[in-house]
Amino acid sequence: MDLIIAILLALTLYWDAPTTREDGTALYSNEISHYEMFHNGTLRNTTEGTQMEVYDYGDYQVRAVDIDGQISELSNTVTHVRVKGKPSAPGQLRKIK
Repeated sequence: MDLIIAILLALTLYWDAPTTREDGTALYSNEISHYEMFHNGTLRNTTEGTQMEVYDYGDYQVRAVDIDGQISELSNTVTHVRVKGKPSAPGQLRKIK
Protein backbone atom coordinates (compact mmCIF):
# COMPACT_ATOMS: atom_id res chain seq x y z
CA MET A 1 0.00 0.00 0.00
CA ASP A 2 1.37 3.41 -0.97
CA LEU A 3 1.27 6.20 1.56
CA ILE A 4 0.71 9.64 0.09
CA ILE A 5 1.20 12.67 2.28
CA ALA A 6 0.01 16.01 0.98
CA ILE A 7 1.33 19.13 2.61
CA LEU A 8 -0.62 22.30 2.01
CA LEU A 9 1.06 25.53 2.90
CA ALA A 10 -1.11 27.81 4.97
CA LEU A 11 -1.67 31.36 3.86
CA THR A 12 -2.84 34.01 6.31
CA LEU A 13 -5.11 36.56 4.67
CA TYR A 14 -5.69 39.86 6.40
CA TRP A 15 -7.55 43.02 5.51
CA ASP A 16 -8.35 46.50 6.75
CA ALA A 17 -11.73 46.96 8.39
CA PRO A 18 -13.89 49.46 6.53
CA THR A 19 -14.24 52.81 8.32
CA THR A 20 -16.94 54.33 6.13
CA ARG A 21 -20.18 53.24 4.54
CA GLU A 22 -20.79 53.51 0.80
CA ASP A 23 -22.57 56.85 1.37
CA GLY A 24 -19.45 58.24 3.08
CA THR A 25 -20.78 58.21 6.65
CA ALA A 26 -18.63 56.78 9.42
CA LEU A 27 -18.66 53.05 10.14
CA TYR A 28 -17.42 52.12 13.61
CA SER A 29 -15.85 48.77 14.46
CA ASN A 30 -18.71 47.89 16.84
CA GLU A 31 -21.10 48.19 13.86
CA ILE A 32 -19.42 45.33 11.98
CA SER A 33 -21.00 41.98 12.75
CA HIS A 34 -18.58 39.76 10.84
CA TYR A 35 -16.72 39.13 7.60
CA GLU A 36 -17.50 36.47 5.00
CA MET A 37 -14.64 34.72 3.19
CA PHE A 38 -15.22 33.46 -0.34
CA HIS A 39 -13.10 30.82 -2.04
CA ASN A 40 -13.46 30.56 -5.83
CA GLY A 41 -16.75 32.45 -5.60
CA THR A 42 -18.32 30.28 -2.88
CA LEU A 43 -18.87 31.38 0.72
CA ARG A 44 -16.48 29.24 2.77
CA ASN A 45 -16.20 30.77 6.23
CA THR A 46 -17.00 33.70 8.50
CA THR A 47 -14.94 35.50 11.12
CA GLU A 48 -15.30 38.45 13.46
CA GLY A 49 -11.62 39.38 13.05
CA THR A 50 -9.69 40.82 10.14
CA GLN A 51 -7.56 37.82 9.30
CA MET A 52 -8.05 34.19 8.39
CA GLU A 53 -5.75 31.28 7.68
CA VAL A 54 -6.54 29.37 4.48
CA TYR A 55 -5.11 26.17 3.03
CA ASP A 56 -6.84 25.58 -0.29
CA TYR A 57 -5.33 26.96 -3.47
CA GLY A 58 -7.46 29.35 -5.48
CA ASP A 59 -9.02 32.80 -5.39
CA TYR A 60 -10.16 34.49 -2.17
CA GLN A 61 -12.35 37.53 -1.51
CA VAL A 62 -13.89 38.94 1.66
CA ARG A 63 -16.88 41.16 2.43
CA ALA A 64 -18.17 42.89 5.56
CA VAL A 65 -21.59 42.44 7.14
CA ASP A 66 -22.84 45.09 9.54
CA ILE A 67 -25.04 44.56 12.61
CA ASP A 68 -28.13 45.40 10.54
CA GLY A 69 -27.31 42.66 8.02
CA GLN A 70 -26.18 45.04 5.28
CA ILE A 71 -23.47 43.51 3.12
CA SER A 72 -20.56 45.28 1.48
CA GLU A 73 -19.22 44.67 -2.00
CA LEU A 74 -16.54 41.99 -2.31
CA SER A 75 -12.92 42.96 -1.78
CA ASN A 76 -10.19 42.60 -4.34
CA THR A 77 -9.14 39.03 -5.16
CA VAL A 78 -6.08 37.32 -3.68
CA THR A 79 -4.88 34.10 -5.29
CA HIS A 80 -3.18 31.32 -3.31
CA VAL A 81 -1.05 29.30 -5.72
CA ARG A 82 1.17 26.32 -5.23
CA VAL A 83 4.76 27.27 -5.86
CA LYS A 84 6.78 24.43 -7.30
CA GLY A 85 10.54 24.25 -7.08
CA LYS A 86 12.45 24.05 -10.32
CA PRO A 87 13.36 20.58 -11.56
CA SER A 88 16.61 18.91 -10.58
CA ALA A 89 19.43 18.89 -13.09
CA PRO A 90 19.49 16.00 -15.56
CA GLY A 91 21.67 12.98 -14.75
CA GLN A 92 25.21 12.37 -15.96
CA LEU A 93 25.74 13.76 -19.47
CA ARG A 94 27.72 11.40 -21.70
CA LYS A 95 28.69 11.23 -25.37
CA ILE A 96 28.15 8.29 -27.64
CA LYS A 97 31.41 6.88 -29.06
